[in-house]
Amino acid sequence: MAKTDRRRQIVLGVLVLAVVGAALSVGIGAGVGSDDPESSTSAAPASPTPAATPAEVTPEQFCAAFLTFVDANSEFTSRLDAASGEDLVAVARSMFALPTPLGMSPGARASLDQLVAGTLPQVSQTVPEVTVDASPDPANDAEPDQAAFDAYLQATCPA
Repeated sequence: MAKTDRRRQIVLGVLVLAVVGAALSVGIGAGVGSDDPESSTSAAPASPTPAATPAEVTPEQFCAAFLTFVDANSEFTSRLDAASGEDLVAVARSMFALPTPLGMSPGARASLDQLVAGTLPQVSQTVPEVTVDASPDPANDAEPDQAAFDAYLQATCPA
């Protein structure tokens, strides 16, 4: 039981750090480059959705994918090397390509994308040789709803 409590603490700690990082990066980047279209994050090419990606994702499938993301972020944070950075970018890319899970609101999905995107600047800043080419799907453009995302996580991934 102690291992489950420890994992829950780690997941919640990573989530808090990532949400704060995402909020800071969104807040800092909101006014930057508004006059320069080349500095826009929408100029980055979106990763194509793999053909094998299912049209619907169950909450259980989402939880497994999310825990893989949390583990990749924890691994990168502890190692800060190119291999773990490349793994985190690959997992972020797969999270962005994941269809919105059943029962997740558009605002919760936008918060998920913010969370994942918020972890990527640490890769490019710490390990500049790793190409950060992952970005959220513009189709998931909604007003972020952190409370809805937190509620969805609690319901689908009770650690």
